Amino acid sequence: MDYEIKRTELCNLYHQLNHCLFLTKHNTLIKDCYLSDNYCGNFHEIAKYIKEIPFLNGYTRPISYFKENGKIYGYEMDYLQDYITLGTMLKSYNMPRNKQYTLEIKKLLLFKLLKCLKKLNQYYIVGDINTQNIMINEQGDAKIIDWENGHPINATLQSQYLYLYSLSFVDNEIQEDSLKMFFCALSLLYETDIEQLVRKLPSYMVFTVLNDLILEPNIRQYLADYAYELNAGSGRVIYFGEYLKNIKDISLSTIEEMREKIEINYHNF
Repeated sequence: MDYEIKRTELCNLYHQLNHCLFLTKHNTLIKDCYLSDNYCGNFHEIAKYIKEIPFLNGYTRPISYFKENGKIYGYEMDYLQDYITLGTMLKSYNMPRNKQYTLEIKKLLLFKLLKCLKKLNQYYIVGDINTQNIMINEQGDAKIIDWENGHPINATLQSQYLYLYSLSFVDNEIQEDSLKMFFCALSLLYETDIEQLVRKLPSYMVFTVLNDLILEPNIRQYLADYAYELNAGSGRVIYFGEYLKNIKDISLSTIEEMREKIEINYHNF
């Protein structure tokens, strides 16, 4: 359903949470994408395409769209009230250990995100996958949000967030989505925002960071296999879900050790 409402009237009709989000009386959120920090100039065209994508569990598909003079400028979505962004969770690791996510819940979250991304990439390039655009809760549910900076598969439109890491071995946009999700997964496992860290580093240092991360032989092999597939340029969609069986061997002490090492060696780069 579409609503023809002037953007200037949103603050009178709904409760404004921040500069671009509004809370409705029936507990949903409205996002004015023209006010978003990451506004994409192709939003109107992208929004029309998103309407045609089938419902995918784990992805916040818009409920309705808001128009002004016939042009879509925002959308309504579910309010994920008991969720927090992965980035927010990573900033809160000064809380007691018993309030943090267990390794089993982390694995469940990763599996759900991978499954969602794999299905989504049949239709769409997300582009802007990062720790602020992944929502998680304590029960082990995870969702990808903020679709408006991507574009349809094989479209001429391109996202400003594609190829953000400038890695020469990434030869297509699906691999880019997958790689960004990989860094988010490592961020969750090691309890520090590796995804944001990689954004700041020169491309030649990316694998230096990853080599420092992975100590146990089976995890090192997992990363090597993943990197090899990306370098091979086979065109096959690369996901690391098939390697999740190896993650069980990471101990909590290893995670804590690697988290400290990352913070000491790289966060002041």
